[in-house]
Amino acid sequence: EIDGRADSVLTVELTEPARQRVQARLADLVDDNVVAFTGVFTSESFIVHRLVGPSEYAAQIRWQDRRPAAAKGKGNEGDWYYVRVTQQNGQMAWSSPIWVGEGGSA
Repeated sequence: EIDGRADSVLTVELTEPARQRVQARLADLVDDNVVAFTGVFTSESFIVHRLVGPSEYAAQIRWQDRRPAAAKGKGNEGDWYYVRVTQQNGQMAWSSPIWVGEGGSA
């Protein structure tokens, strides 16, 4: 996490593969990445990614399964669910199964 004002400056200093210093105002990192090359265009490069605010890395969701117990399976075996999320950049993450009821004793 970074705590600063819009005019605060982030400084990245490299010693290898080339001595280099790259600076970016936090206000500029809200909208765009900083891409820096260690030499001419085809040399190694690195990216200082744009800032990501809480609305982009956190979520609070409530969900209730409203299906009757009989529709979920035989008897009272329980059930399982998983959470899958897609980030704004298209990358995905998902949880392991979350067992509910008596069926999760594996």
